[in-house]
Formats: sequence, C-alpha cells, structure tokens
Amino acid sequence: LESSAKSNLASQSSSKSATITARASSPIRKVKPKYPNRARRRGIEGEVTVSFIVNKNGSVAKSSIRVIDAKPAKVFNKAVYLAVAKWRFEKNVRSYRTKQRLVFSLKN
Repeated sequence: LESSAKSNLASQSSSKSATITARASSPIRKVKPKYPNRARRRGIEGEVTVSFIVNKNGSVAKSSIRVIDAKPAKVFNKAVYLAVAKWRFEKNVRSYRTKQRLVFSLKN
C-alpha cells in the first residue's frame, strides 16, 4: 500500500510539472505580429488566443498552430500565424502543446 501511494504521488507530481512547463513556456525569440493595415485604418483592436506545439528543438510546429479564440473573428489570424511560426523556445526533452494570447492595440 505504501509503495503504491508513493508511485501514485510521483506520477501526480511529474504530470503537474509537465503542465506547469507548458503553461509557463515563454519564447526566447518572439516575433511581433504585423498589425494588418486594414484593421489599423479602421481603428480595429482585438486579441487572439492561439495553441501550438513546441518541438523538442524549441521550434514551433507550423502545422499545429490553431486559433482558439479571436476577437474580432479572423481579423488578426494571419498575422498571428506568420509571427508565431517564427517563435523559438528553450530546448526541451519532449514536445509539448502550449497557448499564448496576443493583444492588438493601436495605443502601443
């Protein structure tokens, strides 16, 4: 009983650290998305939440990039995709999925 509790605790702590790694992942090279000209002219601001896989070597798997939420819809998606595809993260022992929120503001 005692050894199964220890192994259960070990598996819980290792899964928690994997989750923390994915949530806390921060790019070491972050390309800023280009503000779409049409949105700029019309004064449109918004945000996009994107999910993607970071490969073991720190690159973003381009085919894994998915827009989870966008406000307004589809205005900033292309700019986000082109920028995130160029991001780089620290090397890791395995690939992992993470998500990031990008805010588009004309004030900055």
